[in-house]
Amino acid sequence: PARVGRKRRVLPEVESSPMFTQMMEGLGYRNMPGQDYQTIWMDLTQEEDILRSNLKKNWRGTLKKSEGLNIEWDISGMRGPWLLEGYMKDKAEKGYDGPSEETLTALMSSFAKTGSAHIGRAMSGTEAVAGVLILSHGTSATYQIGWTTAKGRSNGAHHALLWDAMRYLKGRDIAHLDLGGINDDQAQGVKKFKDGMGGHNVTLSGFYT
Repeated sequence: PARVGRKRRVLPEVESSPMFTQMMEGLGYRNMPGQDYQTIWMDLTQEEDILRSNLKKNWRGTLKKSEGLNIEWDISGMRGPWLLEGYMKDKAEKGYDGPSEETLTALMSSFAKTGSAHIGRAMSGTEAVAGVLILSHGTSATYQIGWTTAKGRSNGAHHALLWDAMRYLKGRDIAHLDLGGINDDQAQGVKKFKDGMGGHNVTLSGFYT
């Protein structure tokens, strides 16, 4: 929000390059120093067998362990409270940073109005063992949050959810999936997991004022 003494910041969803920086500076923007945002983009326009072959060997191996799980998707927002309860519990137990419950509630409420908040859950029989929230916008989507129980980890539940998400989104004419950011210094396990999906590692152009 604009207020006295605060400069408006812009974070373009564009891959970093000297040409883009030069263009922004030519428009009167100034690039701010600091750590650049990194993420992984999945190209969902590829055929499913290509997407599968792009998965790294160990990722495919874990995915095979999940074949007994059922994946369900909700776009109504009905499962939002369930997803947030699991996420907040997981966040408190592991102590990682992430969006607040208030922010996520507002996001889901807004996106659910247009069927753009995709809540996935992995079921082992009648037990939910993992959940994810993916927000779609135009022909792209962003992986927002996810959590997995101990039983879900042993059964590759999160692998199953993200693999099924690619197929599910592809079927809804979503062309690209942003895996939600990676960090070389923190959450290295998360980076390894996302990198195993075989997408395109991207460094965005950074903040501009």
